[in-house]
Amino acid sequence: MKKILFYIFCLPLFTSAQLLNGGMETYTFTSNDTLPTGWMPDSHFSTIPGKTNDLHSGNSAFVINAWYYYSPGMLVNGTLAQGSFLFDWVKAGTPISTKPISLKGFYKYTDVVAGDSSVVKVLLKKRNTTTLKLDTIGFGIKKLPAAASYTNFEVSITDYSVGMQPDSIVVFFMSFDYLKGTQPGCVDSYCRYLYLDDLSLTLPVGIKEAGKDNSISVYYSNNELNIINERSKTFTLFIYSIDGKMILEKEIDPAQNKLNVSELSKGVYIIKTKGEVNLQQKFFKD
Repeated sequence: MKKILFYIFCLPLFTSAQLLNGGMETYTFTSNDTLPTGWMPDSHFSTIPGKTNDLHSGNSAFVINAWYYYSPGMLVNGTLAQGSFLFDWVKAGTPISTKPISLKGFYKYTDVVAGDSSVVKVLLKKRNTTTLKLDTIGFGIKKLPAAASYTNFEVSITDYSVGMQPDSIVVFFMSFDYLKGTQPGCVDSYCRYLYLDDLSLTLPVGIKEAGKDNSISVYYSNNELNIINERSKTFTLFIYSIDGKMILEKEIDPAQNKLNVSELSKGVYIIKTKGEVNLQQKFFKD
């Protein structure tokens, strides 16, 4: 009996949560690049390998790299104008309905110069209804040293506002610590390759993402709802005002990955789905 009780109390006090396309499995194709859906790199030249089958698990992973010896490759979840990542990465992000305590994942970091380290930052934000600005709810940062094979990492998130839930999360990767100062050059024009796979969020024990179906993700950006439907199922999507009035009802087929909502007024809305996938979340229309 004592042995059984020992193992019960040694169970980890955390549970996992989904990060939008954290497995780097789904992709969006542009005229000159292949991008992980829900993520944005700083430039095409920072994703020379891009989607790769050199992975930790699943079908693919994603790689960012330095360009011309000194320019860091950068990747952020959500949408951001290219060329603005270095300081504006905090403006990106995707919705979240719970407060994670850490970000976990697997990485490789190759073709580096002595002393190099890549960087990952995590920011939790919440819109302040009084100031109409975004408040920082939590933050975490970690440097990732050279690794010839996939290695697990974890970024602890410091809680700045206990009891307050964020409404968006930003995850930002940089292929080397550019802000540290002048970096030594590489032998080749492209170097410092940072491979990323199987990213996930960790929640405190007993906490689950309310109304979340891990097979579907929806996030708002630039007057559109972006839809990731991993199980390729048809479902009905409803949009409600914050006071519960239904604004829109739309059947979403497996091939549809965007829904234009430009006609909606600015404000907070609730998304619900009905069918073989189940989702309920809020989004802010700017």
